[in-house]
Amino acid sequence: MKINILLKYLPKILIEYVLFHEMVHLIERKHNEQFWRIISRKFEDYEALEKDLFNHGFLIQKSGP
Repeated sequence: MKINILLKYLPKILIEYVLFHEMVHLIERKHNEQFWRIISRKFEDYEALEKDLFNHGFLIQKSGP
């Protein structure tokens, strides 16, 4: 697993979420019901975090070279 260096520009909660998300992929590889059930145990608001991550990701990519 490779961690994107641009994560350092995200808010701490999103960094934690991304790392947890990737660790859950070690248990469940696909984004299926089981995967999201595991995610929701730690991050009940994961849908909002996904939206925030998309918005931050878009901004980071837009401001890149």
